[in-house]
This record gives sequence, structure tokens and C-alpha cells, in this order.
Amino acid sequence: MYQDRDAYLRPYAIQYNFTIQHQLTASTQLQAAYQAYLGRHNWNSTQNNQLAPSQFGPGNAQVRRPFPQYGNVTNFEDTAFTSSYNALFVQAQKRYSKGLNFDLQYVFNKNLSNDSPWNRYDFKSAKRIIESQHRLISYAIYDLPWGPGRQWLTSGTLSKILGGWVLTPVVKWQSGSFLDVSYFTDTTNGFLQGNQGVNLIGNPNLPSGERTMARWFDTGAFGPPAPYTLGNAGRTIVEGPGSVLFDMGIHRIDKITERVGIQFGVNLFNAFNHSNLNSPNTTFGSPTFGIISSKSGNRSIQFLLRAFF
Repeated sequence: MYQDRDAYLRPYAIQYNFTIQHQLTASTQLQAAYQAYLGRHNWNSTQNNQLAPSQFGPGNAQVRRPFPQYGNVTNFEDTAFTSSYNALFVQAQKRYSKGLNFDLQYVFNKNLSNDSPWNRYDFKSAKRIIESQHRLISYAIYDLPWGPGRQWLTSGTLSKILGGWVLTPVVKWQSGSFLDVSYFTDTTNGFLQGNQGVNLIGNPNLPSGERTMARWFDTGAFGPPAPYTLGNAGRTIVEGPGSVLFDMGIHRIDKITERVGIQFGVNLFNAFNHSNLNSPNTTFGSPTFGIISSKSGNRSIQFLLRAFF
């Protein structure tokens, strides 16, 4: 392991954005923005004793390495990498009025990086999408419209029982992450830093109506590379499953005296007990290639009781 100070370049970042805001009503605002973040000379480790792809072949590959007297030679601070983040950000906000406050945010982004190359000699092909491209988050605070001081049931016993409740829903949705397909074995005989990759025969992403846990993508769209060659498939070409979460809370505050009060209620995390699928197996040659074997997202209930003074 070493650090090449002669090749070291100081990392730097460039950020820029453009924002438009529009007041829709006295309490509601809409905002749209373009946001960008560029990283240059990012650093990561590289295995610099890999054979060039033109040298892959049978026989004693050790003697063909750049430094044949050594095993892996790792530059732990190589600054040859880049990243880019470009996003459309849309936000709608309603300040608290008439018992309602809400915030809705949507992001469409493309976040690329080549900081984890499989082939030391081709950083360009290492470009990969490193997060979900669509994300929506929304929350609200809503005073339910009955009880003292509200629209309905302003007095009486029923008003005291049903009044004063506040609802707080939260919705989180994002599209699936993009996944690499790796090869079960390495037939390059080239001491790769990463993965040999696979050959792409067709489009692996199935229509949404055909995706199941037993067959999330078309496994027949991939084939093994020939011995001593790299696969021609790019990085992050399989779209994984997205996720949806709906959390909800309901509570009320009762005053016991002028200074003392009590808050009680319940919070439901994943209120509808919606199961989100985990990522499929993306290792070509594995018996479970293309299969999703687990889910996540059980409902959780939290009761709240708090005194304040």
C-alpha cells in the first residue's frame, strides 16, 4: 500500500443551483429548483498491479504484472475519480392556517460516480448510478375539524371526547436503486481490482406487471464473458424494487391547569403494514440469481403519554 504524491491532485467541488418561487395563496408557496454538485479529483483506493486487458491470457500472469515482484499494490489515495449530481427539486408548502400545515417534496436526480472501478485501466466504464432517481416525501399536521374552537361539535360531551385531536401523516416513496450484475467467478487471470462483469444480451428490466419475487428481472439477458475478457455490460443496469412507507400519528393535548398539561396519543410506523421488497440477487451464476428472498417493513406501534408544565 502506498500513496503516489506525484500524481496526487487536490480534490475540489463545484455547486450551483437555480430556484424559482411562487406564492400561490397567502399561506401556500411553490418552489422549483435545479441543483448540481460536481466532484473532481475525488480520491479512493486503486489496485495498481492489475494486468491491462490486452495482457489477459493463460499461463503465469504474475510475470506480466506491472510490478511482478509484488502481489497487489494499492494506492490508497488515488485522485483520478469524478462524481456528478444533477437534480430537479420541487416543493409545495402550506403554512399553518385553518388547522392545516403540510410540506411536499419531490426530487428527480441523477447521481453518478466512477469511484469504484472494476477495471483499473477504464474508469469511464465504471460510471454508475449510486442512488434512487425518484424520491417523494410529504408530511402534514391537521387539526381534526371537531371540538371546541373548531368547525363542528363545538360544545357538549361528545365535543370534549372527540375534540382536540391532531393527525400527523407522513408519506415516503422512492423508486428502486440501480444494481450491478457481477460474475460468480473470475476467468480473466488478470488480478482485477473489482469484478469481471457479464455480457449483456438483451434488456434485463421486465415490465412492472411481470416482476415477481421469483423473477425480478430477466436473467436470460445476461451471459458469461469469454475467458480472459471483460463483460460488455455496464454498471447499475438492473433496477431494484422501490419502497413506500406511510407513517401516521394522532394525539391531543389536554390542559389540567393553566401551567400543567398532558399529551397522549399513538404513532403508527408503516401504518398499513406494507411490505417492501429487498434487492434481488445479482450475482450471475448463483442459484438464486434474479430472485428476491426477503421483505422488510413490519408495522410498529408506539403509544405516547407525556406531561408538561
